Amino acid sequence: MADIIEPSGEKISDAEAKERISKTLSYSIKDGAGSSTMVGFGEFYLSAFAVLIAASAFQISFLAAFPILIASLLGLFAVKLTNIIDSRKKIVLVAFAFQVLVWPSIVLLSYLFRSVWLLIALATIYFTMKGIVAPAWASWIGDIVSDNKRGKFFGKRNRVAGAGTFFSVIIGGFILHSIESIDPAYGFFALFSLAFIGGLVSWYYTSKEFEPIVKVREPKEFGFKKFLLNIHKNNFGIFTLFISLMHFAVWLVAPIFIIYWLKVLEFSYLQYMVIIAAASISGFITITYWGASADYYGNKQILKASGIIISIVPAFWYLTRFFDPETTFSIGIILQLILGFAWAGFNLSTSNFIFDSINIENRVRAFAYFNALKGSAIFIGSMIGGIIASFNLSHPLLQKIFPTTFFLVLLISCLLRLIIHLIFMKRLQEVKIVEKQARFMHFAAVMPIQGIIFDSVVGMNRTIKRFKDHLLKIEKRLDYWQEDYKKKTKN
Repeated sequence: MADIIEPSGEKISDAEAKERISKTLSYSIKDGAGSSTMVGFGEFYLSAFAVLIAASAFQISFLAAFPILIASLLGLFAVKLTNIIDSRKKIVLVAFAFQVLVWPSIVLLSYLFRSVWLLIALATIYFTMKGIVAPAWASWIGDIVSDNKRGKFFGKRNRVAGAGTFFSVIIGGFILHSIESIDPAYGFFALFSLAFIGGLVSWYYTSKEFEPIVKVREPKEFGFKKFLLNIHKNNFGIFTLFISLMHFAVWLVAPIFIIYWLKVLEFSYLQYMVIIAAASISGFITITYWGASADYYGNKQILKASGIIISIVPAFWYLTRFFDPETTFSIGIILQLILGFAWAGFNLSTSNFIFDSINIENRVRAFAYFNALKGSAIFIGSMIGGIIASFNLSHPLLQKIFPTTFFLVLLISCLLRLIIHLIFMKRLQEVKIVEKQARFMHFAAVMPIQGIIFDSVVGMNRTIKRFKDHLLKIEKRLDYWQEDYKKKTKN
């Protein structure tokens, strides 16, 4: 294990390092809770705000994808930043501060000018800063979390973050619903202001986290061009291709779902909130079990199981065309619960796979290259999906099969996901040594049911116990103050 030293160059004892790392992991969970509320109040409602100010299907796709593209490509610049600036923490704090400050700008400028393109510009700044933060933060936290506890820690952190996202999405939906009859814009102002506050909280806890300086070997030559030329020859390259192509297929249709919900089905903001919150709640309920399963069964098995679910769910969304909007809403909740569960495992195992595949000295660079390809795939997929959705299907047979072009894009996305998944699962190799193999039904049926039952009972008991402990501490503190007050008044 590498020696951990302070920026001054003084070596830290093992006991002190352990204490600082323990506090940092605690702060990291809290900063995750803060940033998740920024996501729930802000990012989740950006597209809905764009619909309010009359964005087209192409603009919605552009808003969803272009900022991610720019952010992922500029993430390559973050690699150079880590060479110029000797502290990853400084990079994270400065870029994150600019990211958080975008929310007041969106509140003040976007509705004032009612410009979708201005909203896209501000969102691009926001996601660009997020793209610069990501590789530096991943390298930083990767040095702190030990390999054998990575799945457990990120499972816990993602679960807390998922809970924060879920509750902020819920509250945001009720805020929009309550103000909708007056002026929905006021509701969005409130949401984006809360997103700003959540970002400030996250920044505060991030600033308290400890950054170790780890003595490592100089990184080997790992240029982007060389990475692209050899991407099909190594396991990490194949993994990057798989994730990028899967996101390409997913984002063909993902951005235009909101138009289908709000314009075609005419869901209210309250129904929209329930739909997007359903995915969040199933994700944070089961994330702990995904984390433990990743440590036990390996990340490839998680990617395989969750990828199958992500691939087939769009087919069920297509079948909703035969139902009325209210029935579709009920079916949609179920489908979103399933997708939230699957994406929780897919995203967790994706980040774990990178940590397991890449050594410390190349981790910032690997995350940047990975995000650059994934972001490019998301952008291309979204643009193609937005263009196809703008077509006018004039042939009677096509109109019968696809009542709107949304369903055409949906089936294309579904088919591509299945093809990509089948091709790459045969080529991808597990990196870590795993204890046991598990069948698909374990992940698809047994694990989520166990997670829901366990968390509903044990989790509730844990919450009640913690609440009682806090009350006991408050009671003891009040007793102390009362005794102290009596002593002072008596004297």
